[in-house]
Amino acid sequence: MANPYINIYNNNPTSGATDGTAVTTDGSYGNGVRVTLDAGTSESKIVKLAVRTVAGFTADNVYITTETTNNAPAKWEYSLDADDPTSFGPNLSIVDAIDDSNYIFYAKATSSNDELPSTDTSQKIKVTATIYAE
Repeated sequence: MANPYINIYNNNPTSGATDGTAVTTDGSYGNGVRVTLDAGTSESKIVKLAVRTVAGFTADNVYITTETTNNAPAKWEYSLDADDPTSFGPNLSIVDAIDDSNYIFYAKATSSNDELPSTDTSQKIKVTATIYAE
């Protein structure tokens, strides 16, 4: 299930287009952002994502961060530039207005060598924005 106003898209979205698949927001993980990591090596991987509104709406003051459950440490960082490893941080503020075309950003998931093999659902990508009807 997607949000009625603004969503994150995965599956290699294209900048300025309307492709990609909406990441589920209802907790079903039907289309969650999935990354397979080797915790033994404290591996990290970067995933290309997009944020866009549905037709008829725009957004500004867009802020992306990680919300965790069960006091889990945040394992995701965000950036607008996948090629600059120093640009990733625990949150991302987007100064541009977001409309109904893909605005690309990147998420980096990181494991730690103290983790056991598991499917970790403690990490939620949270989008906060001011939404306007056009």
